[in-house]
Amino acid sequence: MIRLVLAVLILLVTGTVSAQRALTTPDFSGFAGRDGVGEASINKLLPLPEGGALVVGTFDVWYDGLRFRDLLKLRADGHPDTSWRVVLTYSEAVQRYPKTVYDASVTPTGVFVTGGFSTINGVAVNGGAPPYVSLASGQLLNAASVSTAGGLQFFMLSNHDKSADRVYVQTENALRRISAATGQVDPAWFLRPSSIGFDSPLADSAGGLWNTASETSFMLTSYWVNRYPLAAASAVESAPNVPPQKTIANVTVAGIAGDYVYAGTARYRKTDGELAPFWQTASSPSYVSEKYAYFRTAPAFTPSGIVRAVTSGNGTPESWLLANPVGYVAASGQMFLPWPTPGEPDNLGMIMKKTPVDGVVFPPVLIVREDMVGNDDPVVVEYYVPALRHYFLTGRKSEQAALDALPQTFQRTGMTFTAKSSRYRDIPEQPVCRLYASPDKGGSNSHFYGIGNDCPTLNKLSGLKYEGFDFSVRTPTNSGCPAGATNTVTRLFNNKVAANDGNHRYVVSTATKARMVAQGWLDEGVVFCSTDVTDATN
Repeated sequence: MIRLVLAVLILLVTGTVSAQRALTTPDFSGFAGRDGVGEASINKLLPLPEGGALVVGTFDVWYDGLRFRDLLKLRADGHPDTSWRVVLTYSEAVQRYPKTVYDASVTPTGVFVTGGFSTINGVAVNGGAPPYVSLASGQLLNAASVSTAGGLQFFMLSNHDKSADRVYVQTENALRRISAATGQVDPAWFLRPSSIGFDSPLADSAGGLWNTASETSFMLTSYWVNRYPLAAASAVESAPNVPPQKTIANVTVAGIAGDYVYAGTARYRKTDGELAPFWQTASSPSYVSEKYAYFRTAPAFTPSGIVRAVTSGNGTPESWLLANPVGYVAASGQMFLPWPTPGEPDNLGMIMKKTPVDGVVFPPVLIVREDMVGNDDPVVVEYYVPALRHYFLTGRKSEQAALDALPQTFQRTGMTFTAKSSRYRDIPEQPVCRLYASPDKGGSNSHFYGIGNDCPTLNKLSGLKYEGFDFSVRTPTNSGCPAGATNTVTRLFNNKVAANDGNHRYVVSTATKARMVAQGWLDEGVVFCSTDVTDATN
């Protein structure tokens, strides 16, 4: 593996470097349990004001040789923001459980964070306010109050209330408000409902704060949707401004669209809490944007998977978004959110893998922008770069079109092979990730294509830039390529690490392999299997 990683080193003229880098369309993968142990958990994907998303949960992930734990800021282009690293530590001496990030709330300035951590960027967090971190720098904006001894135990956070520039936090027995300008909790303001739920409250911008609650009687649990008028705060025990809505199904407040708040299987008018019929199924939305409510369909509904409903309609779902691809299921509940981009987010946010034998669902391991990966099964094309004397592969149609428009810089060799789209990670095909040894990190403007554990492992190396999954292929076993994909794709290496000029080439014929080996290239064996191949003509 080390030789493969070192095999991509040399500088190139600026024009070619910029062209290749600008053409990539990355997605991101490789989440693991904290410290690489156990399962990863992604609790939320929160839209950021400039586009992109904040990933919140319990995970370790590596990118460009940097480790990120439990909080990860993704730019609008899909790349992690490597300049934004918030360091969380967990202490056994501090009895906060679970030791994870509970919730986060984004404002135009920063992000409030609650969780079982004991320090954030080295500052103790057992004080009088949830930590408030700058979106620009990742540094604490309210460090003085956070480091004060004692204070409240904080749990779930509301959305940003733009009308008052505030965020509301739900503690174990009350709802409190925090100034987004100062990061301070207002000591004189609280709502004290008779019952507290465990999901995030929601400010409706019309003077109301929504939350859910539950009660158990005769072994039957009932769930409530409540709206509290913010003007009535500081009462000993606060009452909703409308009769609470009771349901036997567990509910969460999913979001706001127009004049309505969506919670559970219903929608409520945000000004007065009036119940309005919405859903025609028993499913609850996982995410609500201005135009659509997205939800995981009930098992009996066809098609099964993720669908959306127009919020201006009566709740009839569209057969639009995603039926379960083979071997994968769309994550449900808070686990599913469309990718947050400026404007309407019509992109898939997250899927989860399951085993084909027993159907057991594994933790989420993938965040991918749907618009970055095509639906069609690609034909992978080989290019030659004369200025470098390097070879390059791509299965991305838009990239192929861009490279074909630069025939003096990128020349087709004639070699192609068929593959599958990496969009759904079809089984038994395996997704192939692409990593780039960029000149700005001492690399050679060459690429390496990995499968399986190659991808998260190579992400730990600072000299390689992750460029997402490119295509999916069958892979060889001890007995060779499988039936239905019997054509072999062999990887060769030019063995020029010492000259900082390493490069790999992929060939599909014994004749081309023999010619390259005669020139000093090393045969590294069959790595891909394809249904159809075309040999290079030069």
